Amino acid sequence: GSLKNIHAHYDLSNDLFTSFLDKETLMYSSAIYDAVKAPAPQKGLVFRGTLEEAQWRKLDTLCDRAQMEPGQTVLDIGFGWGGLSLHAAKKYGCR
Repeated sequence: GSLKNIHAHYDLSNDLFTSFLDKETLMYSSAIYDAVKAPAPQKGLVFRGTLEEAQWRKLDTLCDRAQMEPGQTVLDIGFGWGGLSLHAAKKYGCR
C-alpha cells in the first residue's frame, strides 16, 4: 500500500536525483531563470544561467515576496531536502 509507495519514492539513492536536478539544492520544483528578449532575428525570450542559479533565484524571490526577516520561523513543506528553510536561515536569519 502507501508504505510501499513511500519507500519506492523516498528510499532512492541521491545518485538518481543528482543526474537531473541541480547539484547544490536538489530541488525538484520550478526554477526561475533570467529571461531576456531574444536577439534579432529571433523572437520571444532567451533564458540565461544555470539550473543552480535559477534555483537560487527562486529561493530569493520567495523569501523576498514573503518579506522574511531575522528571527521568523519558516515551515518548509515539499521543497526537497529542506532547501528553502536552509536558505532562509543562512541568508535571511530565519529559524
